[in-house]
Amino acid sequence: MAQAARSRSHAKGGWWIASALMVVALVCGGYLWYLHGGGLDQLSTGAGSDEGRCASATTSLTEAQKSLTDAAAAAKTALHEADADADVASRRPAEAADEEGPAYAATPDGTTLIAQLRPAASSATTTPVPSCSTRSDADAIGTHADEVKAQADDLAKSTATLRQGMTQLKRDQAAETAPKVLSTSDQVLSDAHATDEYATSDVGRTLIPDVESRRDALRKLTQTDTKNVDAALFDKTVDAARSGATALAADLAEWKQARADEETAVSQKSLEQAAFDTSHDDEQDADEQDADHSPSAQSAASDAPAGGEDVRLHAFCKAQNGYITYRASNGWSRITANQDYLQRQCD
Repeated sequence: MAQAARSRSHAKGGWWIASALMVVALVCGGYLWYLHGGGLDQLSTGAGSDEGRCASATTSLTEAQKSLTDAAAAAKTALHEADADADVASRRPAEAADEEGPAYAATPDGTTLIAQLRPAASSATTTPVPSCSTRSDADAIGTHADEVKAQADDLAKSTATLRQGMTQLKRDQAAETAPKVLSTSDQVLSDAHATDEYATSDVGRTLIPDVESRRDALRKLTQTDTKNVDAALFDKTVDAARSGATALAADLAEWKQARADEETAVSQKSLEQAAFDTSHDDEQDADEQDADHSPSAQSAASDAPAGGEDVRLHAFCKAQNGYITYRASNGWSRITANQDYLQRQCD
């Protein structure tokens, strides 16, 4: 029994020695493998080899270069939009420029940012991916990939800052300008409605509802939290309301001037030239009428039926640089003529 026990003890000791030797071999082998570029994350991929490292580094650089190309394109697009806004602002009349404010490119922050972003976007170029066959090649390519990725990230961040600045400025300017535009629209619409003959004319019936619609759309936006309003929509709505009010004001002023010109033209003629036809004899021939009326009255006499409801008036037509004759209803007390008819005669 003692001999059997000794045999078991020797066997057990041999097993421990063998196990220890195996552990030592694994540790030493693993250490040597690590020294040659191995890593725990590469045990199942084979990426610890030079070929694996090169493939990984090349992929990283390719992706970084694409990110840089995309970032440069986005930056150039944003810069183009900033330049376009600045060009539009530079063409505004002085009074409009004071009301609407400068473009973002003309602000201190915008000027500084664009001065930095423009050369960065222009210099964001890529080069062909170099060949790779060794670990040192892979390390160099990986380092370059990190640099390109950082360049792309900086470019994207600057572009985002530019767009945020442009957007915020548009929103702020629209919010500041909106009350003035609403006030102007209200005043112009009030004037148009107060001018009955204009409000009922073909042009008035078209322009007035359009301007009212634009004004109401702007007022609806201002009644919400403007901080949450889309800046482009806000700016566009303000411009639409402003342009509508401007067009209505210009057309109404032109209409009033035309009416004033008519009154001036008629007043320069004698009342006899624009007098009612007081003849009640429908059968009176032209010769008898010539004898009964003065030459000036003949040129202006109405050919309306007896009763004198229509009057033939003389008005100055700017397009023809002379007087034209037209008929107006309701007699001398209403010297304004049908605008559309008069316009057709002038055209």
